[in-house]
Amino acid sequence: MVRIWIGGLLWVACTLVGIGIARSYKNRAKFLHEWNEFCIVLNNSIKNLKLPQSKIIEKFVMDKSGQFVDFLKGYDEYLKSQIKDNKALDNLVDKSPLLKRERKHLREFLDSLGKVDYNLQVDILKYQSQLVEHLKQVAEKEYKTNGMLWYKLGFVLGLVVMILVV
Repeated sequence: MVRIWIGGLLWVACTLVGIGIARSYKNRAKFLHEWNEFCIVLNNSIKNLKLPQSKIIEKFVMDKSGQFVDFLKGYDEYLKSQIKDNKALDNLVDKSPLLKRERKHLREFLDSLGKVDYNLQVDILKYQSQLVEHLKQVAEKEYKTNGMLWYKLGFVLGLVVMILVV
């Protein structure tokens, strides 16, 4: 009887590990999807309305939730703070579920906002939107292949361990 319990617990543990890894792929894909939406909104708002960056962020996060929205709220607080500390911004970027190279792109994106004239800003946002769109497609493909593979692998490995223990 104890062997059945131990086998069942090992099966659940392996399955949860697989689910956790799959969730990290999903979070990354969702973060990039929301970042892409924000790039499009930001580009359209700058082109048409010429709103300040903080107003665009406030309108974007008003009725949404997610990791990117939480990231934007933190970034908006950083913009409104009197002391601009690069370490605070680095810590904010490091908390994102992105890969190292994607974090670098995110940091470059944030550094480029509002630093250049209108025409160049529109061109930069167009480029960033295309880059984020590509990263989003790659992340979604990796989630569908690798993320689901880890989930299924954890489930099957748990079953094998359970059978071996019992």
